[in-house]
Amino acid sequence: MFARLDEIKFRELETRHLKNCIAANPDAVIALGGGTPCFNGNMDVVNAAGMSVYLKTETADLFARLKDQKDHRPLIAGKTDDELIDFIMKKVSERESFYYQAKLIFHTGEKEGAEQLAEVLKSCM
Repeated sequence: MFARLDEIKFRELETRHLKNCIAANPDAVIALGGGTPCFNGNMDVVNAAGMSVYLKTETADLFARLKDQKDHRPLIAGKTDDELIDFIMKKVSERESFYYQAKLIFHTGEKEGAEQLAEVLKSCM
């Protein structure tokens, strides 16, 4: 859908769907795209709705997830591996101030933390 709309229209639609999803499913776990928290006050909406979690992930791991998605993601289409790594680092740097507004920050590379995260999330339900 992002490819068919300009980013402003996409972000407006995204915010509307986020609010509708939260209203219709107040106890749901909702996974957001990386840009969602950064627009239209979405991070405030998420924090007001319940527990927010930033899954902080290393650049190498993000690269591994995204490198085969270039054909499906307009913002990274046609990028070389080096360009993709630079893009990831830039985007995380731009967005991290929003991500750090989450109520809980979890480093995805810490395996033992996964169980702790699961326990925290269970206690919120």
